[in-house]
Amino acid sequence: MSGDHNISHSLMCAVREGNVERVRELIDSFGLSYSQPWLEGYVLLCISVAKKRTQVAKLLLTFGLKVKITWISSLHLGCEVFLL
Repeated sequence: MSGDHNISHSLMCAVREGNVERVRELIDSFGLSYSQPWLEGYVLLCISVAKKRTQVAKLLLTFGLKVKITWISSLHLGCEVFLL
């Protein structure tokens, strides 16, 4: 469990920092978390958008991030940005 937490924490930090290579390395090695607390990876996308890490956002989408169209709306995304 601790190892999973460390990987999740490392991935979250890399996304926030915009470290594309580290994000790629972590996902290549351990996969992309689709856990419920991360809303199947949507939280990572919101963080990358909020932090203006467009290259990370593109990378997450290319790795098969699960995005539901109903989640994407201007109002919802705006709320997510202010909550981060």
